[in-house]
Amino acid sequence: MHALAIALHLIGVSVWLGAGLTFMIFGPAAKRMSLESWANTWMTLARVQQVLVAPACAVATLTGILLTMELVQGHFDMGGATWLMAMQALGMVAAILTIVFATPLAGRMGTLARRSLEKGQMEPAAERVRKMLALVSSISGVLVLVSMYFGAAKP
Repeated sequence: MHALAIALHLIGVSVWLGAGLTFMIFGPAAKRMSLESWANTWMTLARVQQVLVAPACAVATLTGILLTMELVQGHFDMGGATWLMAMQALGMVAAILTIVFATPLAGRMGTLARRSLEKGQMEPAAERVRKMLALVSSISGVLVLVSMYFGAAKP
């Protein structure tokens, strides 16, 4: 069970971060696209968030909690493992930002993109929602990367 939890944790974090990086490429690129391309890009990104990013985040978080419970049961000295506590805390905050804030914002962008296509012009709220999504996702992404540093380097 332990090896499976580790594998799922690493896969979850990799997919979470990897799929999340698509937003850093396509989000800014969409600004220069026609309305139809912009809308289709954001509808696709909303789906990526719902189908890949959020579930991978949930898997990484749940397996991280499971792995922590295994350590506690094995009488692991958590007091001396600052690296582990930092990895857990940063990962948990990143997961909360991703699931509670970024996923609904991405869904909102998908809805605004759909409405924009129907109206034939960009919804006024779209840019504000995009900026908020970019901010939340960037913070979450940095937290995941720093969490990975603590997990790998164990400083």
